[in-house]
Formats: sequence, structure tokens, C-alpha cells
Amino acid sequence: MGFILTDEIIKNANTYIPLAEKAALAEMVAQKCLEDTGARAKGDIFPPLKRENVVMKSLLLMQVLLEKYLKIDTPDEFRAKDYDEYASAHLLNQLERYKRDVTLKDKTFDLVADYKEFEKYVNTAIFNIKASENDGLTRFADAVKLMGTPENIEKLSAELRALGEQK
Repeated sequence: MGFILTDEIIKNANTYIPLAEKAALAEMVAQKCLEDTGARAKGDIFPPLKRENVVMKSLLLMQVLLEKYLKIDTPDEFRAKDYDEYASAHLLNQLERYKRDVTLKDKTFDLVADYKEFEKYVNTAIFNIKASENDGLTRFADAVKLMGTPENIEKLSAELRALGEQK
């Protein structure tokens, strides 16, 4: 089974992350979970579309559960092998089973509820960022900003004048 939660870990666990910290942490996790699709046509001036990296999301959510809630130290660079060590132990299922423990059930219910709320914050942040950054108008505006250097504006103006003179 691998890693096993103990009564001591549950007793010392955090059951609540303050709202401001939870929101900031969720935003940071969401930003790290988004990546460029990489699919761009030749000469495309628009920023690439964003997609969710579910592996990164799993790694970061596990790291938050371990560090922020269960107070278990993790390596600075939390990798798939570290994730697998804990995920294969089914930590959330172990926590669910602690809900039957008379002395620890209240703490466990609180911890699981707050962690699930944190997950919702992360999912909402990912959705919002993706919706905003993948919006056509936003991408167009970003492309205009990128192309809107004084040199490019002067070239465009010269081309427009040349077109006007041809008529």
C-alpha cells in the first residue's frame, strides 16, 4: 500500500487554509497548470491557445495536500515518482476511512471539505484563465500589441500610403 496516514498525522493536520491564502495558492497552481498548445500556423501572429496540463495539476494538488494540509515535507522539485509514492497509497481514500474514527472524524471531515473547496478554486481559476487567454478578441489585442511597435506602425502606414497612391 505504500504510505500510510497515521493518527498523529491527522491530529497535526491543518483543516483550513485562510481564504486569501487559498485564493492566491489556487491562482498560482492554475497558472502553472496552463501551457501553450504549440499549434500555430506559419506566420501566425496570434499568441498560442492555452490548454490544461493535467499531469502538472495532479502533481501540484498532491503537493498542496501533503504540505499545506497534512504537513508532510516534499522535495522542492516534486516529480512523478514522488506523486506515485503517495497517490498509490490512495491518500484521499485513507482520509475518507478516518471519517469513521470517533476521535478524528470531525477533523477529517473538515480537512477533506476544505481540500475539496481548494480543488474547486483551482478548477475555477484554470477555467477562467483559459477562457480569458483563449478568447479571440484578447488574442487579437495581444497580437496588435506585439505588432504595434513604432517600426511596424511606420511600415504599415507606408504600405497603406503606397496602396492609396496606386488607386
